[in-house]
Amino acid sequence: IKLEHRDKPFIPYGIFVDSSGNKYIANPDLNTVLVIDTDGNVIDRIGGFGSLLKRPVDIVLDADGNLYVLDMIGPKVHIFAPDGNTIESIQIGLEMQDSSVSKLGLDSKGNIYVTDKGLGKVSRITPSRQIFEFEKVVNKESKLMVPSGIAIDSSDRPFIIDYLNNTLHEFDNTGRFIKEHILAKEFLKQPSSIIFYNNNVYIINEGNDEILQLELKHAESSIEHELLGEWYFIKGFYKEAIQELNTSIELGFNYTDVYYFLGLSYYNIENFQKCIKYLEKSLKGNAKDIDARFQLANAYHKVNYIDKAIERYRDVISVNPDHLLAHYNLGNSYLEIGKSDKAESNYRDALDISPDYIDAKIGLGRVFLERNENKEAENIFSEILDDNHRISQAKYYLGLSFFKRGKYKKAIKTLSKASQEGPYYLDSLYCLGLSYRAIGKNEDALKSFETVLSIKPAHQGARKQIR
Repeated sequence: IKLEHRDKPFIPYGIFVDSSGNKYIANPDLNTVLVIDTDGNVIDRIGGFGSLLKRPVDIVLDADGNLYVLDMIGPKVHIFAPDGNTIESIQIGLEMQDSSVSKLGLDSKGNIYVTDKGLGKVSRITPSRQIFEFEKVVNKESKLMVPSGIAIDSSDRPFIIDYLNNTLHEFDNTGRFIKEHILAKEFLKQPSSIIFYNNNVYIINEGNDEILQLELKHAESSIEHELLGEWYFIKGFYKEAIQELNTSIELGFNYTDVYYFLGLSYYNIENFQKCIKYLEKSLKGNAKDIDARFQLANAYHKVNYIDKAIERYRDVISVNPDHLLAHYNLGNSYLEIGKSDKAESNYRDALDISPDYIDAKIGLGRVFLERNENKEAENIFSEILDDNHRISQAKYYLGLSFFKRGKYKKAIKTLSKASQEGPYYLDSLYCLGLSYRAIGKNEDALKSFETVLSIKPAHQGARKQIR
């Protein structure tokens, strides 16, 4: 670019290229918009000191050649005719301390869109000059924080990138949220600008000093929906996976993989009944699928169909005797229905496969507690904590072992630590209260029971103890 002295300092912000290849560049430090031809010559200057423009940051042209300039001061949108005359200046709300308008968009119907990084919002200005804010995005962790760029596709849908959340959101032209393009998220790192060109979207990725080219293709065929659903599943977007996989089925794609991934997606959002439904369908198409059998057993266990879970776990083990988790989960199932001998056998099988498997050791200790073989339980949990003192589950069960053996002071010492952390917090607190009561420290016992009730008011054991 061939700049004259009066065009410096040149710190460009927004840029727009017209159909002739001329570039319109906002230079806020000089309050100007430069027009530069294909040879790099400045052929026009709009604004300047003392002009209508105060701090221009972005520009677009409409089909008639009218120039729209976003000005941070005001903030305002100024509209200029091709001959340079001012058509209109539009005030965008009130000038606020935290406001930082940055990007401008324009659709074919004359709607103007403005992003405000400071206030975390996007505004739509209608042809009648009414101003509406875009719908707030609150799903997952992807609400708009720093909307840094906007581009309008050929269907007049605004696409917004967020600098902080590394997200790409799609809206309709009324500002209603349509979807987040979640598969783009893994590629985005501090995205600052976005444009559409030839059915592709280009994004400036400041965090990686790169320009991304993405194809935002919508799935159409059944197999495309199925593949997209599997991809969503792999990335952990289970609700989106369910939507795509169900669409694939509606379009006639009834292969076992669809039902398998659909079942697992439902499992991950804790809809276990639907998980069972689709895993059973998957097994009708491929009865030998050991992964589907195992996951189906897990789902049965979650809804307390223990007998069915046991049957499936045993089925898995009959095919693969070294399936570690099948042995462990089968042990848990047997323990839940009071069959401690069979539970012990499966925990020991799991430990034969993996001698350092902590969960199986804990399971074995629980078997001993169930049988009131408390000395053996104490030995197991002590051994676990000697290797890793941070396992809160083992702390709780060791404290319980001490309590059941009448070692109340040791129980108090152990449970006091266990009651400060982890998922066994309430159980540890309750047992701690019982231990205090056993040695006559009723005031400390009462504090423990009251703490339990403050967290879980319906806890029957604690209620009974404070009566």
